[in-house]
Amino acid sequence: MKAVTGSLMRCKLAKGGSDTFTGRSGSANTFFGDAGGTMSGHAQGGDDEAVFAGNAPFNVRVPNFAYGDALTMTGNAVGGNDRLTGGAATGDVLNQFYGDAKSMSDSAHGGNDTLTGGNATGPGTVTNILFGDAESLSGSAKGGDDILYAGTAAAGSTVTNDMWGDGQLSGGAQGGADLFVFKDSGSMTVGTHNTIEDFSQAQQDKIEFAGVTGVQSFANLVVAQSGTDTVITAGADQITLHNFSSALTANDFLFA
Repeated sequence: MKAVTGSLMRCKLAKGGSDTFTGRSGSANTFFGDAGGTMSGHAQGGDDEAVFAGNAPFNVRVPNFAYGDALTMTGNAVGGNDRLTGGAATGDVLNQFYGDAKSMSDSAHGGNDTLTGGNATGPGTVTNILFGDAESLSGSAKGGDDILYAGTAAAGSTVTNDMWGDGQLSGGAQGGADLFVFKDSGSMTVGTHNTIEDFSQAQQDKIEFAGVTGVQSFANLVVAQSGTDTVITAGADQITLHNFSSALTANDFLFA
């Protein structure tokens, strides 16, 4: 396993630099943009970038974990504007990305991050679990305005995209205005295994469809309720909004 930590270690006042990391193909990778432990006080994260790509050995699942800033953020720590990208892969690969940290508490503030799921280009399954900010936000923590791109899959391959614009909010924590992008490119499509866990109209979240055959406007979408979830069918692609039952309108979507 390759583990890399950026320029800011456990510190209360420092500001991290802008670090770049490229994951090692075929082996597990863990990346911390600024601190492998805790960012606290008034620490600020840098604008970091990590790219993961490569093939998994036969019958082995390769995990990639990336934290845009740190494992935890407390106090008045502020995350940088980070870019975490899962590249093309064959075999079974897990990409689990946190735009800022695994947990944010107190008055920590997330950056405006861009997370891109990995693409399944050959036999196997690529699983993308994307948190725009953190797995959990508590206290007065505030999420950033993040962009999450779903991964795609070629014919005969499978991609699963589980997406959180912010994360699980508790106490007085607030989410940001996030954008979820589903972009097909030729034979590479996002498919039907896509879930947005925390879509929020109150936070002005948006969903964008790009390059999806036959989908140019809200009128081309089929929206249906399934229990407590809302299911959106866009051409051959499908997205589930978990625990969402409000009426969707054209204002919730973008098309390209």
